Amino acid sequence: MAYLKIALMGGFMLASPVIFWQVWGFIAPGLYSREKRYAIPFVAASTFFFVGGAMFGYKIVFPIGFETLLGMGGMLPDDTMNVQPTIMINEYLTLAVRMLLAFGVVFEIPVVVTVLAAAGIVNWKQLLNFGRWWVLVAAVLSALLTPPDVGSQLFMIVPLVVLYFASVGIAYFVGPKPPDDEDDESEAPDDG
Repeated sequence: MAYLKIALMGGFMLASPVIFWQVWGFIAPGLYSREKRYAIPFVAASTFFFVGGAMFGYKIVFPIGFETLLGMGGMLPDDTMNVQPTIMINEYLTLAVRMLLAFGVVFEIPVVVTVLAAAGIVNWKQLLNFGRWWVLVAAVLSALLTPPDVGSQLFMIVPLVVLYFASVGIAYFVGPKPPDDEDDESEAPDDG
């Protein structure tokens, strides 16, 4: 089973450009021809961010998380028993696959927000106003998707928040301009 899990995860990483191309193929029929020109950038960005997120988790978060988890071993306080951590391949692979997929999906935030902004569904002001709620969402997501140690949770919260606010900056350039509330107030008739 371990070889099968490793092969499935490796195959998914290698097939991610084709998978994202198929996702684009599902979305494309509902778009105008001028919007369809974004197919290659969408597939390239989706692949880049997914693989980049998985690599971030593997290279940066895994060593810190496993160091914390393996550091829980040692002599008990009453010096009667020594607890030695044992890594079981099945449990390791289950955790590793879950974490790699979680980091890959989480790093798709700039792609999703850019598509929403380019489609005119949201604008940068709405995204900026949602920012404080996004920090809460990021904290809950990282608590659910990472092992129960603070270090790996912080290593997921920080990219979530940074990528979200970077997406707000991208939405500023590609999305619709928000209506000006100040101009509406100045045009209102004055009762006094």
